[in-house]
Amino acid sequence: MFTTYFSGTQLVLLGMAFLFFLVSLYAFQKGRKSWSIFFLFVAGLSVYSFAALLDPFLNMWDERFHALVAKNLMENPLKPVLYRSLPISADYSGWDKAHIWLHKQPLFLWQMALSMRCFGVHEFALRLPSVLMSALLIPMVYRMGKILVNDSVGYLTALLFFSSFYLIELVAGRGMLEHNDISFLFYVSASFWMWIEFVSSKNRYWILGIGLSVGAAILCKWLVGLTVFMGWGMYILLKQRKEISAYLEMLGALAIALLVALPWQFYTFAHYPEQAAYEMAYNGKHFFEVIEGHSGEFLYHIYRKKEMFIDYALYLLLPGLYFLYRRMEEKAVFFALLTILIGVELFFALAQTKMPSFTLILAFPIYLAIATLLHVLLEFLRSKINSKMVTVSLFSVGISALVFFRLDVDQLQAQHTLWKSENVYTKNLIENKAIYKKINEELDEQTVIFNVGGRHYVECMFYTPNIAYRFVPTEVQYKELKAKGLKVALLLTPELEIPSYLQEDETVVYIEERLQGLY
Repeated sequence: MFTTYFSGTQLVLLGMAFLFFLVSLYAFQKGRKSWSIFFLFVAGLSVYSFAALLDPFLNMWDERFHALVAKNLMENPLKPVLYRSLPISADYSGWDKAHIWLHKQPLFLWQMALSMRCFGVHEFALRLPSVLMSALLIPMVYRMGKILVNDSVGYLTALLFFSSFYLIELVAGRGMLEHNDISFLFYVSASFWMWIEFVSSKNRYWILGIGLSVGAAILCKWLVGLTVFMGWGMYILLKQRKEISAYLEMLGALAIALLVALPWQFYTFAHYPEQAAYEMAYNGKHFFEVIEGHSGEFLYHIYRKKEMFIDYALYLLLPGLYFLYRRMEEKAVFFALLTILIGVELFFALAQTKMPSFTLILAFPIYLAIATLLHVLLEFLRSKINSKMVTVSLFSVGISALVFFRLDVDQLQAQHTLWKSENVYTKNLIENKAIYKKINEELDEQTVIFNVGGRHYVECMFYTPNIAYRFVPTEVQYKELKAKGLKVALLLTPELEIPSYLQEDETVVYIEERLQGLY
């Protein structure tokens, strides 16, 4: 008997994803290229919606922080805060307990806030922008692959994006930096696409799109959003070095990008100068120092290619690049993409701080090279097999197997459901959310919650309207609260010694349920 721990809605979405993928594959085989990419886009919407429903709670790193700041941005989009109010005097320094929260650029947070404004404050709404952007990457990369090589390579590139387990984990909020990295990947990839359209068509209206995309990328994850200019500069040096207009076009796109990105920087320095200066300096430290223990060897990002992109990625990439060079008519564009690939890898190899998704923005050139290799292998098989029926069948079965294995539904079920008893992470956070919901029903907004262990005070403030802290209030802090007419709630733990000034206050609420998880 078929047993699953996915919900009915999840199963429907997963079934739709596979169904529309098969329809897309059939349409592609029949030469209906536009329909094939449309159905693959719908399949992407389905599989990424499935991903957004995998975890019925906020994930710890760093979705819960992003979700809380986005929730607070619903009240004032120009004031990103973790703590929306400060009922007591306390240490609010550091990104994990700040009042004004400038630890990340704001665009992806605005997107999450807008989605929650439209659809309600819950996990699916905050993940919805990532669903849409991940799905939109499918036609975007198809178009780039089609322009640079052919329809087949474009379609295979889109399939590799569609079936990315790594992207699914990011959309689900489980992968580190989740929606921030999805947004950054989307806008950087959009800048690649519009630049390729510009090089292909010479229509200058694409310059506006490039500038807007780069500006948006900067507003997601700072200056690495300028990556497209690395390739564009190489293209000019190889093909247009004597054309003044080429430099002016690139500078025009850069000017537009700065017009998009700089106003927020000026605004934060004008309104929150201390916090803005601190975060600007903190960002600069990532290159020269190991921040928060995120270290790694020089080849850290090279070794992560299997996890991020595809099994045997390192073995597939070099021959893929060789065949990509052979198949691309515009060699200068190939070297532009190669410059981006090498430049980004080298930059983050030299950077002292290493994070899992720093090189995710290379997804398009890497998948394009691997798709070209797959296309060459398929052409070779067709040349050796005379029967069209056999080659079509082999293509369909092979591509379907590739997609099914890459999506790895069993692994998703093991990591995101209660199927495996050792998955205490999911069990704990589901139970914690139930506690927050109970708190929300029992406490009024004038109650401040204390002794919320680890950093669970962040989720507590997302699921309730209450301010929460990880510590027990001092007598001075307690008197501050009472002077403001606020009440105290205290989460009880076995080792807690309740101070006398709290014991004497009959209005103190004691919460016996215990939150699970150290962090």
